[in-house]
Amino acid sequence: MKGPSNMKRSYTIVFVISVVLLPLLPLLAMLPIINSINPMQIGFITDITIANRTEETIKVTPIGATGREAKRQPLPIYATRAPATCSRQLGGFIVEPGEATVILYDWDDVNFSEIVVETESGDLFQLMVDPTPEKNQYHAPTVKSFVISDLGALSPISAEVLPAYEEAKDEFSLWRSYYSLMWPILVLAAVPWSVFIFLLVRRRTWQGRPHGDETAPEARAAIRAHATNHAGS
Repeated sequence: MKGPSNMKRSYTIVFVISVVLLPLLPLLAMLPIINSINPMQIGFITDITIANRTEETIKVTPIGATGREAKRQPLPIYATRAPATCSRQLGGFIVEPGEATVILYDWDDVNFSEIVVETESGDLFQLMVDPTPEKNQYHAPTVKSFVISDLGALSPISAEVLPAYEEAKDEFSLWRSYYSLMWPILVLAAVPWSVFIFLLVRRRTWQGRPHGDETAPEARAAIRAHATNHAGS
């Protein structure tokens, strides 16, 4: 069993390590802000333009594909390029007749594959952008301007694209995806704070009472004298 001195030494070492790691949590919490001015991040953001040449208002949702299986997902949409600020809206961009919308997205790790078009009556169609998005991964869009002029010429939305469209309608899906990756890191970063607080409380408790060999000589002598008197009586 460790003596009090060794235990206090161990506490001190762990205490110092936890203090050194304390800045880790606020730094991770600031990671999105730091990343927003990262030139590498900004360099992957590009823009596409979707024009509406029909006679009705439409909603457009860009879709991407990832991996060799070309799994469809919403494109990572950005509100601004510099600083790189994620958009809460991933789809359902309203485009009035004769108007156009410009959408910013990050093409790193995703290939732009389709545009889902929703009519005023709620019908869903899709415009094929890349028929083989599983090839040449990953690249910026080769075509950046699209015109919707004849809804009848579009294909109905496919079964593989529909789930991605539904996900894009959820404005919090991007945030959930981000924090699902970040929460384990944040939990680990919170460990030094927990250890720091725990050891701080224990250290104050430790200092408030005598332990083992650290008991004052006068106190030990008084204890022995009391034990002797008690035995003699």
